[in-house]
Amino acid sequence: MDDEAIRGLPAEFTITGIRQRRSLPQLRMFWALMQILAENSDQGLSKEDYAEVFKLKCGLATPVKMRTGAVEMIPKSISFDKLPQDEWDAFFSKVLDVVERMMPGATVEAQARVG
Repeated sequence: MDDEAIRGLPAEFTITGIRQRRSLPQLRMFWALMQILAENSDQGLSKEDYAEVFKLKCGLATPVKMRTGAVEMIPKSISFDKLPQDEWDAFFSKVLDVVERMMPGATVEAQARVG
């Protein structure tokens, strides 16, 4: 809401939190990058497979302690309702750094596909 609309609210109305909306263009670029990696891989991995790898590689995972005492990492969801924009920004920045080291120019190609 803008300031004028907020000032017009009744006095008993309380704003409990403000959330920044997620960026759809960034999400599209993420999937374009994963597709580029899949297309250029001889491993037979899909863009979804690469997404899971990048979630783990870039720290977007939850540690789970197994009965044996070993700790396994479970990739988190990147869906809009599960990952706030600030966490997405940190994750996506790491993804861009890793992709650019793996495949220079891939981010430019992804921007062209999305753009």
